[in-house]
Amino acid sequence: MSFIDPLLRSDCWDVPRSSRGSPILKYACHGQKGNQHFALRWLQGVDVNPVMIKHVPSNTCLEGDVATMKIYLAPCDASVMAQHWHWDTIQWKKAKKHEKELHLEA
Repeated sequence: MSFIDPLLRSDCWDVPRSSRGSPILKYACHGQKGNQHFALRWLQGVDVNPVMIKHVPSNTCLEGDVATMKIYLAPCDASVMAQHWHWDTIQWKKAKKHEKELHLEA
């Protein structure tokens, strides 16, 4: 698992509550993890799409609804396609180096 930490941005994903159905919001990064603590879970091996995005404190995952264009927390289930995410660009090496520097390796 690889932690999501914006290197060059001031806004982070945030959840108002750590429960099923909670919407994902954008909020100023506070650096204390908690409600902003997300991590990638690989489905087909490390550094390969697709991935799941886990909200670590609640042990739930991001799920998207195409019809409503909403993203929310749901129980993690690798068989649910609405929880599979594809990234155009992921800087895997930079992310791993950053994790190591912060002692976040999982």
